[in-house]
Amino acid sequence: MLLCMRTTITLDDSIFLDAKQHAAERHVTLSRFIEEAVRVWLLEMGEGQREAGPFELITVKGRSVQDSIDLDRTSSLIEADDIDAYRKNAG
Repeated sequence: MLLCMRTTITLDDSIFLDAKQHAAERHVTLSRFIEEAVRVWLLEMGEGQREAGPFELITVKGRSVQDSIDLDRTSSLIEADDIDAYRKNAG
């Protein structure tokens, strides 16, 4: 069974545009192009270099989430972050 995980990444505009252009030239989706690029990078890295030791996730108590923010919609999270940034810069 093939499992695929959906995720959101943030790319520099120029990297996004270049990747989108290369994907179009190869007649593949942007997702497929990025997947293949990451796969090649991981293969070139080699097994020995990927061993980084145990990973510890450190969490901190943050502010509560507003009821109007849908955590399943990335766009609502980005919008909330943009509104916060605007308020900080405008104030």
